[in-house]
Amino acid sequence: MIYTLISHKEYSKKARPPTSTFFRSTILTVLNRLKPLKTVNMVQVNGIVLETDLNSNSFNFLEKRPFNLRKNKHRELYSSDKFFIEIKEGSKNQATELYFSAELTEIGGLKERVQNLGVEHRQGKGFFVFEGPVPDLVHKIKVYQNDQNCEICENDETSKNDENPQNTTENTTTIDHLAFITKNDDFSHKTVTEFYQKVFNLNPEIDPITMKYNEFILDINLLHGETSYEQFVISRSLSTKEDQISKFLKRNGNKNALQHVAFRCAEKAIFEMVECLGGKNLEKSGESRESGVTGLEIALPPDEYYGTIKKYFTSETDLKWFEKAKNARLLIDKEDKLGGYLFQLFSKPILGDNTLFLEFIHRIDNTHGLGKRNVEALWRSLENQ
Repeated sequence: MIYTLISHKEYSKKARPPTSTFFRSTILTVLNRLKPLKTVNMVQVNGIVLETDLNSNSFNFLEKRPFNLRKNKHRELYSSDKFFIEIKEGSKNQATELYFSAELTEIGGLKERVQNLGVEHRQGKGFFVFEGPVPDLVHKIKVYQNDQNCEICENDETSKNDENPQNTTENTTTIDHLAFITKNDDFSHKTVTEFYQKVFNLNPEIDPITMKYNEFILDINLLHGETSYEQFVISRSLSTKEDQISKFLKRNGNKNALQHVAFRCAEKAIFEMVECLGGKNLEKSGESRESGVTGLEIALPPDEYYGTIKKYFTSETDLKWFEKAKNARLLIDKEDKLGGYLFQLFSKPILGDNTLFLEFIHRIDNTHGLGKRNVEALWRSLENQ
């Protein structure tokens, strides 16, 4: 398949700038309209580029709840006022670019940390670009400040030339965290963990999280900022039997990669998620409960999940949220260490078998918990298929 931006005939008639300039202008226009979160401390993830050989219709779900993203009429670019997702043609079937935003006062420290790590980087108008220990993944930092004398800043001139000024929509969904997987050796896991910890100046959880289920072992490092909006989860498998991580790595050429992207949703959105995606209606009709009407397939909790975790919910408030999550077919976790509740739902891979998937999360009185019991439930569900 080929994603056609515009025909050569139409291109000439409208006297557009060269394609590369037009693409860059469109991305910058979207970025200039994004609304930075008020609690941002260092950086904010606000854009992801996915390369895939799937048909573009496979991503129509991005225009529906809970994303409600608006599609650009010239390219496979979906955006709201919080973030964007771009789909590019290619055979990698993985994330290839991550976009972040930062204030000019913060970019100096980030640049210094990147240089100290010896990471390949470059500087240009609008973006500070660098690579890292995840092959084929480029990080682009958008610097915000209207300063004509700043060579790495971008002003809002691109917005004036945008022919679709309503190309973003108001949305309460934001990117909560990015989750990477690494090869199972200590060097790979440590390298990826320390890279994101040092570059983005994050705090690691004191104790790494280890989950064991029969022959399966999952080792997780969680990094978060003071505001909890700069979160990275780095996982590896120490299993003695093939599992979903080893399958993912095999599909990806045994290289470190972005495994999933988590989106933080409003309470109403998360509790309507399964019904919105078609799960309940399909169950009633006798069809697959995992195939949503939007085209996004969801991984519902296994049947025994709620009976297994109910013992952790003892108070009246606990039981209220437990029953609400059960009725909505959501994963629920009560954070013993950090307090509060987590409600989660995971999709099936969106770029083909054993590729990147999505997570939807809602937090109540919790800023950066992982939902250990939820992850374990998903792990068991996937391994029992």
